[in-house]
This record gives sequence, structure tokens and C-alpha cells, in this order.
Amino acid sequence: MTLRSIINIRAYDEEYLEKFYKHVEPETGRRYSLGGHKPHPGERAKLKEILFYEFLGIERYWRFSKEEMQRLYKAGVIVQTKPGAVPSPKSVT
Repeated sequence: MTLRSIINIRAYDEEYLEKFYKHVEPETGRRYSLGGHKPHPGERAKLKEILFYEFLGIERYWRFSKEEMQRLYKAGVIVQTKPGAVPSPKSVT
């Protein structure tokens, strides 16, 4: 008995994957979608100063520090689909 069968997980069909996971990692062939990365609301003054910066050409408030965003980008967790687009985290299938 596998974990997949215990919790009743089934594989997505190809049509669903193409519709909701449009992007493909060239190195691995894994499909991913762009998650709803929302900027931090910047409620506290200190965080506002720290979390407002430019990342990949986009200047705004971010949820993570610039160092963390750079680490996630290098790790391939955050992608920018084209220049000028807001970077987003991947949701991997």
C-alpha cells in the first residue's frame, strides 16, 4: 500500500497540467505554476524600510528580505517569466 493510495491522491491528467501548470523547468521537465506571491503590506515602519527594494527590476514591498529573495531565486524557487514581470514562487506538481 502506498501513501498515494492511503490518502486517495490521483495524478492530474495532461489537460489539467497544461492548463494550470503552464511552465516547465528545462533541466528537469517538471511543470510548475506561478504562485500568488503577494508583497508584504509593510505595516510596521522598520519592516517597511527593510522590505521595500528592487528585485529583478521590480521596485516594491516584498514578503522576504532581499537576501532571502536572492537565495530563493538562485535555488530556482522564484522565477521571472519575462523582463518586467513580477517574480513569483513556483507551485510544483
